[in-house]
Amino acid sequence: GPRLSDQLIGFLDVRNKALWGVADYLVMHGGMVADLSSDQAKYPAEYALRDEALARLRQGSIVWGWECHDNESLHVAHASRRGLRVLCSTNCPNLSFLAQVQPQTTEYRQRSPAPCKRPVEKKLYLTFVLSDGDSIPILLTRQWYRWDDPARGKVPFGWEHQPLLADLAPVVFEYYYQTMTDLMRTNTKLIANHAAWNDPWKRQKIEQIRMLLNGSLQAMGKVGLKMNVTRRNLDRLVAVLPSLKAPTISSLHSEDWLAVETIVNGNAVRDLIPLLKEAGAEGIIEYPLSKVI
Repeated sequence: GPRLSDQLIGFLDVRNKALWGVADYLVMHGGMVADLSSDQAKYPAEYALRDEALARLRQGSIVWGWECHDNESLHVAHASRRGLRVLCSTNCPNLSFLAQVQPQTTEYRQRSPAPCKRPVEKKLYLTFVLSDGDSIPILLTRQWYRWDDPARGKVPFGWEHQPLLADLAPVVFEYYYQTMTDLMRTNTKLIANHAAWNDPWKRQKIEQIRMLLNGSLQAMGKVGLKMNVTRRNLDRLVAVLPSLKAPTISSLHSEDWLAVETIVNGNAVRDLIPLLKEAGAEGIIEYPLSKVI
């Protein structure tokens, strides 16, 4: 329907009650929730419905949940063919509640150690990374036991952390951010060799990757808001509406109503939505952002 978000969808095995916390969050944000297989050979009718649902999403949007009575590779491959991202979000606590608990930290920056005077030598470097940090349930459950180990920080290896946790469970993201050790602070760099940089075609692709990465960083901590308002209340609404730029305003089928869309900091939404309602906004939809370019 027209109220469904075009940026998120969830495929959840309804037999698993541990997924209900994810479903609640998706419904709260206008996301479609379905139990449809990605196995075209075994369940062609379900696959067709699933593909139709994926086709209506913007590229780069998020597919939540996990596989539905099929397997991981088919699930990820189907989303990838549509240019969509898969967010492993099984066995999560109630995300609709956690997303509303606001942290004290309002801005996150990559914290870097002091510049190292040791020269970079021409040799093979080996990096160790604790994986599965892209999985929301891992960060909300099992990762805590590893993170709170007194030995953490004594061995220099990396930890994966899903940036979307800043929106889905801000206080948990804040805890990881505030308790990381100096060994874990890094500089974000995009590296290309001279041969690739001097090739015009490859250089163009590298610049595109840089633009998309910067867009993802800019989107961290921000959400989109959609709402409807009468022309009579538009000025009242805009007066309380923060935005990166002026909000987007478009006419609806009824001449008396307008659609308003804007981008705001996620930590302001809890206090902002009641003010928008008081200013005359109706049908308010909050949705996550993957990129701001």
